[in-house]
Amino acid sequence: MLLIVYAMNKRSEFNLDISGLIISMFGLAYSQEFWNMFDIKIYYYIGEWFTAVIIVLYLIFPFFRYCYLKSKVFTILSVSIIFLINLKYEILTYEGGWYSISNALMCFLIGFLFQDYKEILENNRKIFYFAISFVIIYYVISPYEILQSHCLASLLFSSVLFFILYEIKYSNIFINYISNYNYEIYLVHHQIQRILIPFFLYKYSSDFQKLATFIISFGLILIIAKYLREFCNILLKKGTLNDKHSLISKI
Repeated sequence: MLLIVYAMNKRSEFNLDISGLIISMFGLAYSQEFWNMFDIKIYYYIGEWFTAVIIVLYLIFPFFRYCYLKSKVFTILSVSIIFLINLKYEILTYEGGWYSISNALMCFLIGFLFQDYKEILENNRKIFYFAISFVIIYYVISPYEILQSHCLASLLFSSVLFFILYEIKYSNIFINYISNYNYEIYLVHHQIQRILIPFFLYKYSSDFQKLATFIISFGLILIIAKYLREFCNILLKKGTLNDKHSLISKI
């Protein structure tokens, strides 16, 4: 809120769009292409396009769950049809198909199905080996050439890979450590990557450069996420102490 107030005072100096700034601070930036229809300039301060989509999915979750429980077949068909139509006409999709509410809704549905049939999928070695074979074949062939859609190819690969990783159930000290900061990592990773990637990568970067950039950026993201957690904990402790003092003064 302080940032918004400051920006309003400096609006003419920095040529800021205050409405776009507020939208961005609430994580609703989504796509500049979308907000151009309302003549609003947005800023990617919190997350990226998927932050806005996650908020939308949370808002429609009660209705979506009601439809799924009422008629699973109808819901699956409806979402699948919307998804397939948007692959061609991009009604709910922007930036060449990468910023998409319909794609996210399809992923949401797959999550519902996975949870619904989790007992059947868990510890099923046949499905597990089939999934591994699928991933190997995916790398051997060119799925985009067959499907003519990067989004569809990515969705299939991501769904199968999620199942494989879920079945592996591997854990170690490093994974447990970074899992403590997963939300903070989510909050800061986008901005750090936007700053670092243009400095380290270009169109013809080697795999080594890409790997090195990932390691450097992830290390920096983890450090900032750790300090962000500590800073938030300090604020929470101060807030708790202030609440206690106010209660004591009232008594």
